[in-house]
Amino acid sequence: MNTLTDLWYPALVALVGFIVRSARFGVKSVKSSISGALCSVFSGIVTIWILDGSDLSEGIKLASVALTGYSGGIALDSALFRFTKFIRGDAAGTPPETPEEPPGEADPAPGGKTRDHRP
Repeated sequence: MNTLTDLWYPALVALVGFIVRSARFGVKSVKSSISGALCSVFSGIVTIWILDGSDLSEGIKLASVALTGYSGGIALDSALFRFTKFIRGDAAGTPPETPEEPPGEADPAPGGKTRDHRP
């Protein structure tokens, strides 16, 4: 993507993704349609910028743009959540620490022995 004029095609693909989602789930209002379309186009443009330097084929890149256009604001919210976790130094996708089981609370196994369920 050398210029902004090269972004019309990915923006159009993202917009088609939004139209498909709107046709599937319906439209609540004109305002939500406009904001959803803008979020989808923005998501598609950001996606193509991220994938621009990769060795992926153009078909895979445009499929990714279409999927982010379909998900629209949901993709933006998810990306923002993961990005802020990364900036804070949290490991994305790491489950929270499990609390230790108090003694005697483990399930008894056959034979009267206790079974430890911790990973």
